[in-house]
Amino acid sequence: MKHLLKKKFVGSNPVNIYLLLFYSKGVKRGAVNINTVQPIVAVERTVFYRERAAGMYSSLPYALSQVTIESIYIAIQTSIYALILYPTMGFEWIASKFLWFYYFLFMSFISFTLFGMMTVALTPTIQISAILIYFFTCLWNLFSGFVIPRPQIPIWCRWYYWANPLSWTLYGLLTSQVGQDNHTFEMLGAGNTTVKGFIKESFGYDYDFLPVVARDSTCWLDLNIFLCLRQLVYFWATGDPHVGHLASYGSSCPVARGKSETLNSEAKKQINWGIWTY
Repeated sequence: MKHLLKKKFVGSNPVNIYLLLFYSKGVKRGAVNINTVQPIVAVERTVFYRERAAGMYSSLPYALSQVTIESIYIAIQTSIYALILYPTMGFEWIASKFLWFYYFLFMSFISFTLFGMMTVALTPTIQISAILIYFFTCLWNLFSGFVIPRPQIPIWCRWYYWANPLSWTLYGLLTSQVGQDNHTFEMLGAGNTTVKGFIKESFGYDYDFLPVVARDSTCWLDLNIFLCLRQLVYFWATGDPHVGHLASYGSSCPVARGKSETLNSEAKKQINWGIWTY
């Protein structure tokens, strides 16, 4: 990283370059995970109906196994990705910094993946799930602190910055790597400034706040796991009249078709619209 900070930048600075790299290579990878996991979960749902009717699977163990195996896959994915990306970006091989880097990447990837699984369970079709994902990712990108830094966000909209999982990821990635860096660099029209002072003044990032960022990233993960499990269990349990998707899959799944015939009209309305009524 030091060799990059020693260079002179005209109209730009190394901090913006690192933030762009974190956003494009770190955060955007989570969006790829969403698009990858959605078709798989949608296909497995039809298989689950058949096995559930045969008494092979129960809803809770099946949902737990899905979340657990995705966590293992993502841990391996993050390890390979971090080992390639970390030296490519020119960071120093310091154990604490690398572990912070791995931690925030892992939290970002698994939160995106579980959110994608949850939307598939929440909506009757994968097409509606994709629309829902697009809506939320647009909001997350807008209020992540990259497009508009937090100090420049209007005060009445700033609450969504703190409720945005992407903002915590960018906060943690940038602060953990350069939050204590006192190297100076030259900015066009602003003279010399330190890296630490620049990120605090321009983005509102403070290294002393890093433990809170790590804790809140864990809270986001816990929330995603809870919501994902709740949706998978109560929307996939074919014996529960409050479960969605049976009507939407009734034409393709005989088990679902047989179950949907026993539901009353009000439950069918809830199923067709994918309303979480439990």
